Amino acid sequence: MNKLVPVTLRSILIAVACIIIICAVSPYNNYLTGAAWISADQFSIGVIALLSIIVLILNVIWRKLNPSRALTTTELVTIWCMMAIIASFPASAFVRYFLGPMAGLVYFATPENEWETLLQPYVPKWMFLADAKAAKYFYEGIPLGIPINWGVWIKPLGFWTLFMLIMFLMMIFMASMFRKEWIENERLSFPLAQLPLEMCQQPEGKSLFNSFFKDRITIIGVAFPVLLHTINGLHRFFPAVPELRLWLFNMDPYLNEKPWNAARPFWFNFFPSMIGFAYFINLEVGMSLWAFALLRRLELVIANALGYNVGLVHASIGYEEMGCQIVLVGFFIWIGRAHFKNVIRFAFLGKAERLENEPLTYRWAFFGFWITLLLGTGMLWAGGASFSIVFGVLIAFCIICISMSWLVVHGGMPFIHGYFRADQVAHIVLGTGRVGPKTMTILAIPGVMLFRDMREFIMPNVMNSLKLSNSTRLNPKHLVGAIILAMLIAAPLSIYFDMALLHKEGSLNSGGLAWWNTAVGSTLSYSEISSYVRAPRDVNWSGILSMGIGGGIMGFLLFMSYRCLWWPLHPLGFASSPIGWAMQVIWFSIFLGWLAKFVIIKVGSLKMYRKARPLFLGLILGDCIMGGVWTTIGLIIGKAYNVLPI
Repeated sequence: MNKLVPVTLRSILIAVACIIIICAVSPYNNYLTGAAWISADQFSIGVIALLSIIVLILNVIWRKLNPSRALTTTELVTIWCMMAIIASFPASAFVRYFLGPMAGLVYFATPENEWETLLQPYVPKWMFLADAKAAKYFYEGIPLGIPINWGVWIKPLGFWTLFMLIMFLMMIFMASMFRKEWIENERLSFPLAQLPLEMCQQPEGKSLFNSFFKDRITIIGVAFPVLLHTINGLHRFFPAVPELRLWLFNMDPYLNEKPWNAARPFWFNFFPSMIGFAYFINLEVGMSLWAFALLRRLELVIANALGYNVGLVHASIGYEEMGCQIVLVGFFIWIGRAHFKNVIRFAFLGKAERLENEPLTYRWAFFGFWITLLLGTGMLWAGGASFSIVFGVLIAFCIICISMSWLVVHGGMPFIHGYFRADQVAHIVLGTGRVGPKTMTILAIPGVMLFRDMREFIMPNVMNSLKLSNSTRLNPKHLVGAIILAMLIAAPLSIYFDMALLHKEGSLNSGGLAWWNTAVGSTLSYSEISSYVRAPRDVNWSGILSMGIGGGIMGFLLFMSYRCLWWPLHPLGFASSPIGWAMQVIWFSIFLGWLAKFVIIKVGSLKMYRKARPLFLGLILGDCIMGGVWTTIGLIIGKAYNVLPI
């Protein structure tokens, strides 16, 4: 077996420089220019754009001047992994919904909503921004010459930053326990790891570029999105230039009558990089993704035709999602029971087997998970929340993390957005009256910061990083240390740059995204909880029934998929189908990628499938390169074009 390669200091230093760039650029880019969110989703176009500069420019110059000193494959992988993990920090994994819940509880309190009497008494003042003037400066802009009053921010910022970092560590521990089962035993496909792995390979001989970049098929794949986004970008600035629409067709105007209006929004979007990702998804999984997306719309149409309230059906689908995920994680543990027995046995006995491929010993991973889970619970309990309820909610959050990570690493979903929040489990199962106003109000804060928008949570990218480590023989223990270092650097940087921009512009004046993040999205939970405080609700039996239905359907699909080879629908399709906005936007692109793969394999066999791989990797790379180009243009002139239809 090849010896593990250590992480080098220079790869860490280069990654840290890139991290600073991402954290500094993201707020201005995301809020003000209209360019693609460079740090969005589970596959950041900004990270690939920076990796392209390092591989195609910096490393080429390095190799030309001194070939022996050029960055190696493992060094490039280290850089990508560190960037990929923290790219989500300026986005919804951390800072996007981080500041609003702290400032909004005071700023948006009015006599009408009664938050001052209904909610504020239940939250300790060190958990939120209690200074009305500081909250006003955050939302409306700070007068010129007045510095940010960090003194009134420091306690809530410090408390919630520590809480979030503990939750991120918990995800790393979970990923470490699932690594061997998903990578070595089940051999999941990891579609999102394919492109960085190809980009990081070393050239042969004295060549400056590896075979992937020299392949004509790759160049054709890259050229298509480059041409597409060049034309559309020019149209953004010069309307006389014709547009090649990414939103191919909108069915909504044709679905005005009942019951068909329940299927809205129904869009056919062309998303080159998603077509590329779909090509690397198992055919059965790919078909199930788009098929269940359509079946969900049919479900809504039928419910509307039968006279059911479509809004309540949507809520029911969210409850089904949680039931589905509980059964799914139970199945993961059952099917991997031999592995997880080993994890527990070696955690307690401390007798290590050969664990050189593991990022952490099983003892560290197992007890680290439970310690971080208890620490997170204890922090909210210290504020007055019920220990047992918070513990149950965080267990539900762990279940969601595991199941949604599976959607990414096996289903190739670069964009996920769940219906269901972990704190809603307590509302449904116990009833809001039994949960109590204090626990509900405190949980509303991580409900926004952590539970509501999980499109960029870090666990899938930790899994992708461990996959690349496994494929390149990079020392996974060193890599985890580098990832933790990256998080410790990125967290304060993300907060500082976001705070600086939003105070300067005023978050309510910094574009639709900032307004939504800090004003609307960050206060929805407060509005919900205040209604529960006014009128407590009993146990939601219909919600529990929907959870049971979702779990039952998932159990049936798992049984059929693993016992009946002829069964066409994969459980992953049902697990992804409630993921609202994501599947609305990308289902048709998944269909196109699946169709291309199906035709290529049926007509030309697996040999043609392998030969066509660079074409679809090129589609992904082209999207990312043009995202980087238009982001740079936006930073220079203050206006840009978004390469993504999301």
